[in-house]
Amino acid sequence: MKISKAELILRLKKIYWFFLNKFRRARRFWRGVILGQGLLPGIWYELVMRPFWFIAYKRRKPNPLLPKVTIIMPVYNVEDFVADSIRSARAQSYPNIEIIAVNDGATDGSLAILERFAATTPELKIHSKKNNGLGAARNTGVSLAKDADYIMFMDSDDTLPRRAVEQMMNMALESGSDFVVGRTMRFEGLYKYERRDTAPFFRIDRQAITIRDNAYLLGDVISCNKLFRKRFWDRMKFEFPVGVVYEDMTLIVNTYLSARHFDLLAKPVYNWRLRGEGQSLSKRRAETKNLQDRLLSMEQIVALLKEHIATGRIGQEVLTQYLTRIVSLDLQLFVNYIPMTDDEFFAAFKWRGRALLADAPDEVWAKATGGKLETVRYALSHDRSETVAFIASLTGPSK
Repeated sequence: MKISKAELILRLKKIYWFFLNKFRRARRFWRGVILGQGLLPGIWYELVMRPFWFIAYKRRKPNPLLPKVTIIMPVYNVEDFVADSIRSARAQSYPNIEIIAVNDGATDGSLAILERFAATTPELKIHSKKNNGLGAARNTGVSLAKDADYIMFMDSDDTLPRRAVEQMMNMALESGSDFVVGRTMRFEGLYKYERRDTAPFFRIDRQAITIRDNAYLLGDVISCNKLFRKRFWDRMKFEFPVGVVYEDMTLIVNTYLSARHFDLLAKPVYNWRLRGEGQSLSKRRAETKNLQDRLLSMEQIVALLKEHIATGRIGQEVLTQYLTRIVSLDLQLFVNYIPMTDDEFFAAFKWRGRALLADAPDEVWAKATGGKLETVRYALSHDRSETVAFIASLTGPSK
């Protein structure tokens, strides 16, 4: 039986999508089940990484004459992960480190694990306090790092590459910069990948730059892949905000704006763990407070940028780039939760989002990217019921 050319193309497309979907499922299974969790990663960490970290720690020869680096680690209910975080931190090749673990009122076995390591690790200091969140715990850690020359922050479920501190210190001492920013890797078990939103920044090392040299760096606003000169931190009186979800964002933008100059290190310096985040992250993003905290950080950052533009310290292009990021990433993280949330969530998204972009030049929308771009544009100019209907009508990557 003869078939038309159009029918043949349709059949070939069906075959193509069938095998592509099979491949995608196999890849997700390989990454998530084989590499990400279960027996294989367990064997690897037990037989390879933990002995490696232990040997590296035992072979490290402390040198108190070198500048001191304090690693500040808030700890709260991470008994399944904190031991490996401590192992990787104390195994650093740099010879003069201190680890301050701030027990933020943990109710599981985290404190007992810390105490077990502290008994054999002189570099590890433990401070216990009433639970008050990540920002407050980090601030406490900074206040305890009294004789540190440099500080860095580490979450207690993540790990450090063995030469992370050494490589950042080498660059900081060579350039004299106020801080160093390094490449971040995401990982789950043995599956590791680079952050796509920040990968382009770290193609090559760059020394003594400012935010005017690369406004795209406003997309890297986590605190844990950075090594700060303590005098710089103290001089600027930096403090993490308390009681909000996105405690890093405004403060880290402020460090970019306040520094005389800083460095970029192309090598990975931080391993950021994926911890079954998909479902819990989705649940958090559907919470109105989560959206409001994110919007608050963006509002504060825009105000900071406008203040620096007014004084001539940065140009308008830095603000334009940040507004483009808001449209391309921040608002797109939340827009598809509108149908499952209430009027308060939508009102915050629409009216505070519109206010953020009120003065945005046309260039912002022209340069913005992302699969949910048109959904964001629609939500900012329509009511909730229309937006819900619009989202329901979508197919493809924007859905």
